[in-house]
This record gives sequence, structure tokens and C-alpha cells, in this order.
Amino acid sequence: MRHIRIVIIFLSLPILLLAGGAPMLTSGAPRIPAGHRDASEGITYTIKPLLKQDGPTCFLSVNGATNLPDEALLDITFTYRFPGGDNERYLDYKRCLVTGAVYQVQLGPLKRKPPAGQYLFKVAFDPARQPDSVSKYLEGKYQALEFLAQTETLIVGQSTEEAGQERQRMLNIIKKEGLALKTIFDDIKAHAPEYSRAGRAAEPQSRRSGINSVPPAPTNVGDNFGDDIKTLQQWSKETTGKLESLVSVILLEDELRVFEMVTQAKAQIENSAFLLKHLLQKQDGILDLKEQPKDTAEFKRQLAIITEEVSGLSKLTEKEVTKNLKELGIFSLNKDVLLETFRKIEAIITKATENEPLKDDDKSVIMQEVVALSRNLPDVFYDELHNLVSEVINVIKSNQPVDKKAKEGIIQRIKALRGRIEE
Repeated sequence: MRHIRIVIIFLSLPILLLAGGAPMLTSGAPRIPAGHRDASEGITYTIKPLLKQDGPTCFLSVNGATNLPDEALLDITFTYRFPGGDNERYLDYKRCLVTGAVYQVQLGPLKRKPPAGQYLFKVAFDPARQPDSVSKYLEGKYQALEFLAQTETLIVGQSTEEAGQERQRMLNIIKKEGLALKTIFDDIKAHAPEYSRAGRAAEPQSRRSGINSVPPAPTNVGDNFGDDIKTLQQWSKETTGKLESLVSVILLEDELRVFEMVTQAKAQIENSAFLLKHLLQKQDGILDLKEQPKDTAEFKRQLAIITEEVSGLSKLTEKEVTKNLKELGIFSLNKDVLLETFRKIEAIITKATENEPLKDDDKSVIMQEVVALSRNLPDVFYDELHNLVSEVINVIKSNQPVDKKAKEGIIQRIKALRGRIEE
């Protein structure tokens, strides 16, 4: 019996020695989660992408489990894949720490649901970019460390067509804001002469025509000069507020910069609004001269400096904003011309005798007006124009009689388009 115990102890000794020789973690080493100490399995991590919603805001989130130690770093790249192709658009990049055998990172908050399509979440482990404590542990645990990368896909929306529809919806909203921008732009240009008159009116009266002479009344300026200045300052403040509101609206569209055309259109609006706000601020400097000491020479010197700056900035703003509006396809908008074109088409269609072909002269006039529409109507109305032209062509392309339904369809489309333009 004694010999049997000795043999058992002898056989158990290597196992005890191996257990005693297992690596010990010091207080300065990264903590290793239980159940992840088998070196034969290699470094592993899972990827779980999610679209999270917290009240009105959304997040693109990714999390997972891993056998990496605490303080290990993972690199996460967010990408959008365009439907129907292999083209991808980089969205953002983040790094996150492993804690307690898990990691989590999110992109957001987003003020609305991301556009439809495929979102790629690439999670990578780079051994060359780890903290010293993590590198030291991993080098002792694994014979070789290699760069690892895995990608998972999250699908937003129900079909690939949704992505194209969402892109067009965004473009339509931004181009509609471009129409608002043009209205503000025209208003600013219309008010420019008022600043010049304000500058002349603010000139010290006692030095204009001699000390003892009676100063003439300012030209084109109200009797109460102070009230005129306040009115102009209030208009400038309200106009600046309109520009800021306009920009805040378009910033909500495509927050992730998924669609390049949408991003470009947003930049054109933002750049234009910035230039116009800067011009207003510079023009307000002319109004501020009323607070300056009433010394003629000093006043004229300051006025000349500001006027020159305003002139240079005005030319730059005119050039850049006009260019941006043209690229948005809306600069050619002339409401009076467009409404007159619609009126001519509607009048011909209205007077057309039902169940008889259109007269050749009427066909010719309609075709001329349709061509004028295609040249003058902004791109934002392209879909409506396309539908209208299709119905008009169906009526005039042959000698078939014009029925009541065709007439009503064309007139209804004209009224809808006219209503949008009159807004």
C-alpha cells in the first residue's frame, strides 16, 4: 500500500510542477478574462453591428466579445457600400479599448435614421499599435502575432431602390433651400445702396458745406436718420438669422456624408451662407460709423476703408454665390417668366376643342414654351417637368383628338408646378 502511494505521488509530480509553472499576472499586467487562457485558440473577437435608437437620435453601433486582455486596442472603420455595385464610401474611423472581454463603439448621435443601404463595420487588431503592457503579455502568450481584420455588414432599409429615393429626397430639400438662399441673396443686393446712403448721411453735418452753412437734407434718407439706421440694422440681424436657419436645416440631411452629390450641394449652400453673413457683418461697419467722433477727415478715412472692403467682398460674394447657385441648378429661376410660360400653355390646352386634334399653330407655340421651360426651370423641378412634358408630347405628337382626360391631366400638372414656384 505504501508503495502504491509513492507511485501515485511520483506520477502526479509533473502535473503539479506544470501547474506551479503557469504564468502569473502581476498587478501591472492587463487582466485576462476567465475562459480565454488557451494559447492554442489564438486571438478571437466577434462583431455585432446594430442600428440603435435613443429617442429622436440614432447611432450606428458595433460591439463584440474577445479573448484579448484589458487595454487592448481595436480599430473600427465605418463604410457605406452603394447599392448595386462595389463602390464604397468611407464614413468614419474610431479606436476603442477592450474592457472585461468586450468592446463597444458607436457612430453618432445622428438626428435621423441613416440612409438605406449596406453599412460595413471593419474591426481590426494591429499588434504594432498596442500598449506596452498588452504587447508584453501577448508576446509571452503567442508565438507569433499577426494583423487581424474582420468585417460585418448591417443592412438599413428594405430594398436597394430606397437608397436612390433617399438621395433624391435629400437633393430636393437642399435645392429647395437653394431657392430660399437666392431670395436672400437678391434681397441683400437690393439693400446694398441703403448702406451707401447711410454712410453719406452719417457724415458730420457741420463740415459738409462750411461751418456756418445750413446742412442739406440727406438724399434718399428719412427725416429721422437714427430710425433709418435701426431699421437697416434690424433687417441685417433678421437676414443673418434666416441664413443660419437655412444652414441648420440642410445640415440634417445626410449627416454621414453617404451621398457625394448631397454633400457637395450642402457645401455650396454653407459656403454661400458664410459669404453672405460675412458681407452683412462688413456692411454693418458702415452703420457703426454713426458712433464715431464727428471729425470729418477721420470719418471719411474710416468710411473709405470700410467701403473698399465691402466693395471687394461684394464682388467675391457675387461671383461665388452665383457660381454655387448655378451648380445647384436654380440660379436661372425667374418667376415671372416661368409663370407666363405656364399661362400660355394652359391657355392653349384650355381652349382646345375636345375630341379634335390641336391646330398646327398651337402645337408650335406649345413646343416653343416647353423648350423655354426646360431652359429656365431649376433642376429641383426636373421630375415634375418631365411628367408635364410627357403628357404634352402625347397630345401634340399626332393628329389624334384631344380628349377631356388629357386636357385635365396637363392643366392639373401646370397648376401644381405653378403653385410650387409661387411659394
